[in-house]
Parts: sequence; C-alpha cells; structure tokens
Amino acid sequence: MESTWLQLAMPSSKATLAAHLAKGRAVKAEKQAQLSSESAFEDLWGSLQSANARIAELENELAQKSAELAKLQTQLDKSTEQCSQLASGVALWKSKHEATYHELRMQRQTSNRGQDSCKAGEFPIQTQQIAKRSHCTPEI
Repeated sequence: MESTWLQLAMPSSKATLAAHLAKGRAVKAEKQAQLSSESAFEDLWGSLQSANARIAELENELAQKSAELAKLQTQLDKSTEQCSQLASGVALWKSKHEATYHELRMQRQTSNRGQDSCKAGEFPIQTQQIAKRSHCTPEI
C-alpha cells in the first residue's frame, strides 16, 4: 500500500509533472483574471455611482433653472402686457395731441383771416360789411 500512496503523491513521469504544472498555471491565471475582473467590476461600479451622483446634481440644477425660467417668463409676460398698455396710452395721447394741434392751427388761421379782414382801409366796402357781420370792428 505504501507504494500506491507514493505513486499518488509523486508523479511518475515528467509528462504528468508537466501536465500538473500546466493545470496549476491555468488555475492561477484564471484566479488572476477573476481578481482583475473583480477589480474592473469595482472600478466600473465606482464610476457608475459617481455618474449617478452627477446625474442627481444635474437634475437638481435643471429643476432650479426651470423654476427660474418660469419666474422670468412670468415677468416677461407682465412686462410685455405693460408695454402694450403703455403703447396704447402713447397712441391715444398722440392722437389727442394731433387733434389739439390741428384745432389750434385752424383757430389761428381763422383768427389771422379775421384780423386781416378787419384792418381799416385795406378792403372795399363789401369786406367791411362782412367784417361787421362777424363782429369785427375795422380800425379807421
């Protein structure tokens, strides 16, 4: 029995020794690959976690910017409405100004014609009679 045990414990030839050595190296390489893949997995997991954290930060920033945009849009709408009201007011005052200017110009022209026609001695008697009817007194 001792010889059987010795045969099991010690390989009998160089070929079996080489086969066992190759098998050991393969197992070692497989273990190293597993370790490196676990390290790569941990690296990827860490990258994923930091990317998720950055996404959360960006989502918060986006929410803040969206709220700010909504506030600014509301202010813009109010300002646009106010500008429209002011433009309407300006147009109203401009039309009133033009009407007043036109009325005053007409009054001035009428007044100038009346003064010209009321001057003494410059017009024939018909003109003086028209002037009297319009309550102008000629200067004689």
